Amino acid sequence: MAVTFDVNCELRGHEGAVRCISALPNDLLVTGAMDSVARVWLRDSTSGFVESATIFDHEHWVTATVALEGDGFATGSMDKNIRLFDAQGQRVGLLQGHEDGVISLAVSTDRKLLLSGSWDGTARVWSLETQQCLHVLPGHENGVCVLGLPDGSLVTGSTGQQVGNSVVDFKLRFWAKDTFSLIKTLTDHQGPIRQLALVPDIGFVSCSNDGSIKLRTLDGVVLASMEHPLNAEGKPGFVLGVCVLSNGLLVSASEDCTARVWSQDGALLQTVEHPGGL
Repeated sequence: MAVTFDVNCELRGHEGAVRCISALPNDLLVTGAMDSVARVWLRDSTSGFVESATIFDHEHWVTATVALEGDGFATGSMDKNIRLFDAQGQRVGLLQGHEDGVISLAVSTDRKLLLSGSWDGTARVWSLETQQCLHVLPGHENGVCVLGLPDGSLVTGSTGQQVGNSVVDFKLRFWAKDTFSLIKTLTDHQGPIRQLALVPDIGFVSCSNDGSIKLRTLDGVVLASMEHPLNAEGKPGFVLGVCVLSNGLLVSASEDCTARVWSQDGALLQTVEHPGGL
């Protein structure tokens, strides 16, 4: 039987656009928004989710979240800092070093390293045990998204650089395990690369302002390419986020106010309308 998705509940409380969301163990969600607040939500049998913690610790927008080992989580902010929290929303760490806003966070598959990407054109690798920066991966074109691969290597994506009236050079970069030296670069997206997500037993997926979602092997070879429709101006609608469900389906979120559900062979299974931009 085909799985059908619909809006189940709405979480209200933020006073600015919600920029990131992560699922935590024990029926918790954490969200970050342009009100400079992170909120922790607990699943409730009657109302869907109720707010269990409100975090006013940030000095600018909260633009990235990721679940950590156990019940904790990390946030990235446009104030250039990364903060570590327990499930109750108490801060247990502050990672500093980026020179511009932090827009992407991921955890290595062995759960020992925190990966961060920033508008400063770098990705950083942090030890979660010591909370120290181990490596800086430079040379990106402006904003950086990050992902840890199962073999311990990393992949990063960039948002490109301004040349005249155009934005160019949207690159995927692959970095070696342990040394984090650059292995290779791919340039098959035609717009800023916005997010990366691991696809178990296959590889990973990337999404872009070019309107595409690309399912790849771990080496970056494209297995399937999916496209959001053109907007009213005949231009690609930005695909701002992508995730992989436990059943293997891919979900992309676009500025066209839709979430789209895809099979791994690239077939569009469902379009879920959203009352505002995603």
